[in-house]
Amino acid sequence: MARILKRFFLWGFCFIIGAFLSSCSEVKKEPGTKKIVFLLRATPEQLSIWKTVVDVFKRKNPGIEVELQNVETRYYWSKLRTMIAGGTPPDVIFMESYRIQAYVLQDSLEDLSPYIRRSRNIKASDFYEGPFNLYKFGNKIYGLPNDIAVYCMFYNKDIFDTYGVDYPKDDWTWDDFLQKAEKLTLDIDNNGIKEVYGYVYGHPFSSFLWIWQNDAYLTDDYLNPKRITVTSDNFVQALKFISDMRFKYGIVPGVTELEVLNTSLFFVQGRVAMVVDGHWMVPYYKNYANFKWDVVVLPKGKQRATLGEGSCFSISKASKNKDAAWRLIEFLAGEHGQKLIVKMGFSTPALKKIAESEQYFSSKSYSESAFIKSIPFGKCFPRTEHLAELQDAFYRLHEIVVMDNNADISLLCEKYGKEMQDILNQ
Repeated sequence: MARILKRFFLWGFCFIIGAFLSSCSEVKKEPGTKKIVFLLRATPEQLSIWKTVVDVFKRKNPGIEVELQNVETRYYWSKLRTMIAGGTPPDVIFMESYRIQAYVLQDSLEDLSPYIRRSRNIKASDFYEGPFNLYKFGNKIYGLPNDIAVYCMFYNKDIFDTYGVDYPKDDWTWDDFLQKAEKLTLDIDNNGIKEVYGYVYGHPFSSFLWIWQNDAYLTDDYLNPKRITVTSDNFVQALKFISDMRFKYGIVPGVTELEVLNTSLFFVQGRVAMVVDGHWMVPYYKNYANFKWDVVVLPKGKQRATLGEGSCFSISKASKNKDAAWRLIEFLAGEHGQKLIVKMGFSTPALKKIAESEQYFSSKSYSESAFIKSIPFGKCFPRTEHLAELQDAFYRLHEIVVMDNNADISLLCEKYGKEMQDILNQ
């Protein structure tokens, strides 16, 4: 009996000691671990890439735990505003260049200038000047660039080959675009229904590309907008061109068809020869398009133009772990993180060393150079806290233009121009 009691005592003692040591180990580890929340918006294909990149960061930084919070794009900005207003902002924010000003004005973002000055891995000169300055207000920097949101023309090479149409080249024009699009708008079985279209409208957002190419703009100045300029001849002509794509040339599907299939689905299902899109769609097209496709710079109108905005990584001013947050965005925007991101076909890098590397181009099955060539022609939206309201007014104008063949575009521009001017004057 005594032997049994002694054995029981030893087992109990070992159990207590083991539990004690285990708890000591946990206590020792916990204070050294900092948890940060990274808020982003990503498609399923993009999210898998972000998880891979963040996992690499965590392996290199075992003292930092990163929680990815992914929010669907249409809910993302309202979610971010709610988190900030509720006093629980994320530590790291996936931010867009044309939205950042509103958050700077409300004092929600951390100035990154001191962190950049202290950094051994990041310098302002590492980035293309234009994209870097998108996040600069006065002498302060509120975001490290992730990418340049360049739009190019994606095209279905199989459709071009089948119907004997030459691929678009870098020097093509609006006339070239129309000729190709008309040739590739097809009623294959002659039943009065078009099975393939030459082009497809994207989000109204993308119509700004055609407007900029016609040397027209929403406002008189990009950095200090005072006057709405949608009544200019060039602006009206650009909207007329967009309207003509459907009603005069018949190269785009009707709005009803687009309600059934979105732009991306039209492309991957082989129902459209050409579509304007950004680099972020490459993983999706690589996964789902069962045909050969490529990318080319946008056709030239009165001038060359594409979107010159981008995304960045910002830190919430209210973050309780700013140093850990900085470590993450320094990694994501730096050489190591960007190599991982662009390797998976995710973006057009703002980091010069990556964008201009031979390895970056050699690993692509499509013309990656189209995105890089487009960088000098990038245009930006006016920097105003009322941009979202201005865009909403434009979208309502745009909807009438693409739905009503009898719309008087000049009168519409006057009507919505007055509304936009009132918004800008607030």
